[in-house]
Amino acid sequence: GRYDQALEILNQSLEITHRTIGSNTFEVATTLTNIANIHKDQGRYDQALEILNQSLEITHRTIGSNTKEAANTLHNIALIHMHQGRYDQALEMLNQSLEIFHRTIGPNTKEVANTLHNIATIHKDQGRHGQALEMLNQSLKIYHRTIGSNTKEAANTLHNIANIHINQGRYDQA
Repeated sequence: GRYDQALEILNQSLEITHRTIGSNTFEVATTLTNIANIHKDQGRYDQALEILNQSLEITHRTIGSNTKEAANTLHNIALIHMHQGRYDQALEMLNQSLEIFHRTIGPNTKEVANTLHNIATIHKDQGRHGQALEMLNQSLKIYHRTIGSNTKEAANTLHNIANIHINQGRYDQA
């Protein structure tokens, strides 16, 4: 919770990394992502988005665009678009991220489940409850297989499924 101190340390780290190994390195991209996440957590979405885009460019140049790291950055960018109500852009980024995760780390991973969950959130917010339920159920199955059924992720997913059922008047299912 000491964001100012964290930013100060991360900026020092960024400066040292620039001097010692260069500005177009994956280490710079990682540090930029951490800085962006602090800005995001503090509600400074425009700053976070600008920094994440820099991180994504460096990631593409240094380790490639079809990597788990690139997918994570796309996912982070999508979350900012979601917070700002730009659902079409968020959905596009999440789908790109999902595709890369499938190719690079496989379909049954926590990253895929998290991405499906966020896609479901967009569908729910836009009134596409059927699509949201489908995505949430896929996400739940993956959570059960990968991290177990007694986790906060599984509980959160069940909660969101129940909320959709409640909104649609299916109280027994909820």
